[in-house]
Amino acid sequence: EGIIEVNCSSSVIGAFASPTDRPYLNLKVGTAQVPAAWVGTSGATASNAQRFSYIVQAGDTDTDGVSLSLRAVTLGDGAGTIKDEAGNLANLNSLLTLADQSGHKVDTTAPAVTLSTTDADLNITGNTTTVKLSFSELPDSNTLAIADLEIIGGGQLSDLQRIGSTNDYTATYTAPANTTHGGSHSLQVKLSSFVDAAGN
Repeated sequence: EGIIEVNCSSSVIGAFASPTDRPYLNLKVGTAQVPAAWVGTSGATASNAQRFSYIVQAGDTDTDGVSLSLRAVTLGDGAGTIKDEAGNLANLNSLLTLADQSGHKVDTTAPAVTLSTTDADLNITGNTTTVKLSFSELPDSNTLAIADLEIIGGGQLSDLQRIGSTNDYTATYTAPANTTHGGSHSLQVKLSSFVDAAGN
């Protein structure tokens, strides 16, 4: 949840008969306009600062940072009012635009990983292969440990290392010494073993 504060030129009071009267802020998240609900003032009943709240939804993405367009405040169903203490209506069309806020990016996409091997078939004399793990984005710590990986069917992993500054890792997989034709072995990243920088 994020709180956006809009500062008026003078102290104002909102008059809203019902929740549908309340103003909302047309917040731009990525290419979509989303409504940030009015949640009150920053202190006194009459205040220069009006606060709006938006809870990030699944699928929301903004790699540049959220922004505001011209005339970003809308008065619900139109029945409510925002006035200063002298009774003058607020000029909602005067709200300035707000460029992309790089410090307030939105990321709800979980990282993904693709696994591939150099050799599809292993045998007693050739029981090792190179495994490549390609991540859509790096774990938050930028590190991956063998303990984060799970082998199904036996065998061992070794020499896990990141390829330069890419999102890819390689490791050596060694099948059990008694590996025979028809055996099945697989590798997977443990569930919830890492998160990206946004916490996904």
